[in-house]
Amino acid sequence: MTPLCLSVFLSSPDLTIIIPAIPSIAHSFNSSTGYVWIGSAFILTSTASTPIWGSIAYIWGRKPILLIARGIFMGRSLLCALSPQINALIAGRAVQGLGSAACSSTSSYATLSPCATAACTSLSRLSYGRWEVLLALSLVGSLLRA
Repeated sequence: MTPLCLSVFLSSPDLTIIIPAIPSIAHSFNSSTGYVWIGSAFILTSTASTPIWGSIAYIWGRKPILLIARGIFMGRSLLCALSPQINALIAGRAVQGLGSAACSSTSSYATLSPCATAACTSLSRLSYGRWEVLLALSLVGSLLRA
């Protein structure tokens, strides 16, 4: 469980760390157009590839995909740190978004799928129905409150 938590911890705060630094990064590259694409390339590729990584992890297994994702993310992080031009940084951030999406979706899949199957087999139908009713009531309560 610790490697999964570490994987999510490494890929999740990437945007919160890089967003405040974007103005100084763009200034060091003397680029006004790259300002937007440093964060956007990461977000676009991460959002677009998240469902794909979940399917790939289901087909080939969670562990190899998580190791590949860690390699993609860490390798591209190193290339982003050493990039000589803004175009290389943007391309690196795009591929880094692929690795981050794979890490987060595969970690979620690895932690939630055993719990879901164990919960479905260990709970009786009556208690499972009670949980469904509680979930529905909480959803209705949150909608009424808003």
